[in-house]
Amino acid sequence: MAVPNVLLQHLLEADENQRVELAYALLDLDETGRNEIAQALLGSVDDGMSESERAELGAALDRSLAELAAGKGIPFDDAMAGLRARRLQRAALQYAGRGQGPPL
Repeated sequence: MAVPNVLLQHLLEADENQRVELAYALLDLDETGRNEIAQALLGSVDDGMSESERAELGAALDRSLAELAAGKGIPFDDAMAGLRARRLQRAALQYAGRGQGPPL
């Protein structure tokens, strides 16, 4: 199940302090609270998800939060470095055919 692009875009545009604050806030929320935050971030955008898909996403988030609480996560800086590296790799592939490098 994919995360809606508009939500990913909001998260990528947030600075590190905002992402850390959001992560801690999500750790303290129940499913209803997370749904309210998702609704606020997404507004009236139709994410194309069915109720069962939303429930599956909620369950996946709960499992992820439980893993983090159990110390099974990776350091934030490592996670962000991996995401940035993948993003640069995709950009390099996209621009390779145009004879130019990715925008930095």
